[in-house]
Amino acid sequence: MKTHDSQKDLLKEVLKQYGTTPPSEQFAARLKNRVVTSHKISYSRRYHKEERLGKWVIGFLVISCVLILLEMRLSLTVIQLLIPILSFGIGLVLVILMLRKASSMRVY
Repeated sequence: MKTHDSQKDLLKEVLKQYGTTPPSEQFAARLKNRVVTSHKISYSRRYHKEERLGKWVIGFLVISCVLILLEMRLSLTVIQLLIPILSFGIGLVLVILMLRKASSMRVY
C-alpha cells in the first residue's frame, strides 16, 4: 500500500510552480565525483573486513595442517624438506605483501 505523505505533495507543488533548473556542469561533475568516492570508500571497508576474515581462515587451516603433519611423526628427511619449503613460501608471501604495500603508497 502506498502511504500519502504531505511533504511529498508540498514538494510536487513547489516543483510545478517554479519548475526545475538543470545543474551546471561543474556541479554535476563534483556531485558525480563525491558519489563515486563515497561508494569506493564504503566498498573498500566492507571488502577489507571480508578479506581479513579470509586471511584468518587460511591461517587457521595452514596451522592445523602443520600440526597434523607434526602429529604424524614424520621422518627426519621429510622434516628437513618441509622446513625450507615452508620458509620459502612464507618469505615469498611477505615479499609480495611488501611490494603491494609499497606500490599502493606511491604517489603519481
